[in-house]
Amino acid sequence: MDYENQEADDFCIDIVGVTDLSKEEYNQLFGDIEDISEDVETEVKIFNKLLKNTLIDVTVKFTDGTTQTQTVVIGCEAKPYSDAPKSGIAQCIMFSLAQDEN
Repeated sequence: MDYENQEADDFCIDIVGVTDLSKEEYNQLFGDIEDISEDVETEVKIFNKLLKNTLIDVTVKFTDGTTQTQTVVIGCEAKPYSDAPKSGIAQCIMFSLAQDEN
């Protein structure tokens, strides 16, 4: 990503692939509003199944011309939020550096 062309607040990453979600799991995340329960832990579990083994290799090019590449892992966690006037727990997509295997 070009440093001069980064969005500070909003960005979108499309992940394309095949997964083995059941019809119930799919409907829980993407179905009509009446199909979706308020069970955040279940949603987190389904999102992690959907995102399983999703890694992104990110390469940064510094102004001196050198580059550095790191692998980012994508997952989902239940996190507290407060967005007045309501607050609670919601599923949150998380990005973290992959652990070195050395």
